[in-house]
Amino acid sequence: SWHWFAVDTSGTLWFVTADDPAGPFPVKATYPLAKRLQDDGLEFVRGPRAGLEGQVIENVDGLLMSVWPWVRGRASDYGRHATAADLDATTACLVRLHGHGGVDPVAALIEDWALSGRTGLERVLTEPRGDGPYAAETTELLTSGRSGLHEELARYDGLVTLALSIDPRFVITHGEPHAGNVIHTEAGARLIDWDTVKWAPIERDLWHLVDYDNWDRGYGTVVVNDNLIELYRLNWELSEVADFAVLLLGAKHESPDHEIAMRELRNYLA
Repeated sequence: SWHWFAVDTSGTLWFVTADDPAGPFPVKATYPLAKRLQDDGLEFVRGPRAGLEGQVIENVDGLLMSVWPWVRGRASDYGRHATAADLDATTACLVRLHGHGGVDPVAALIEDWALSGRTGLERVLTEPRGDGPYAAETTELLTSGRSGLHEELARYDGLVTLALSIDPRFVITHGEPHAGNVIHTEAGARLIDWDTVKWAPIERDLWHLVDYDNWDRGYGTVVVNDNLIELYRLNWELSEVADFAVLLLGAKHESPDHEIAMRELRNYLA
């Protein structure tokens, strides 16, 4: 995705997003759902602005454009929630999201546990290729980590089989409720970045939170399935490795984004 700030003729600030139609998230389904959730009274959902004909996405020169309200408040980078109050506010939003009914599931947004980037990861594990500035180190990391990654892929497949057998209850989940996707305003927490919304077990959101002390204080009574927590943790880690490895092997020049990817890949595999 690409992002800009925009100011309209009245001086109102907006957040403009352009998504690739071939990108990893089905935004033609996720963005209208975010708007629906906001309209249903979930004020912590910051949905896109609808156009004159009700559409929330406009195709402009082959890109899917959307306009979102600018949220004024305290934001954080990706990672851990800074305080217990921030964590409580986030989990309180999630319990309302997970309990929200009256919305028929959208076929494109029902969890199937497919691993994003798996084909690319298996390809570079078999034969890592690249001649750019990051190729040598990336190849070394993939070679040394190949056995462990294959074990993790097998473990992931086993957890998916287990998940299918227990048939967990599906609810609406955000997908990435880490600190970077929550803005704390005077009116309360606001969740942003709704391209990952999906019907799935609650563990899809809660694995981001269970490592905190007293993480469930803001959520209330809840029982999580440890196997599903592990499944979603592995899904995240393997998808990250896949994305970073493919990006770095294909890089033709150095850049700050590539440096971040290289650092993250080292964290996973070194």
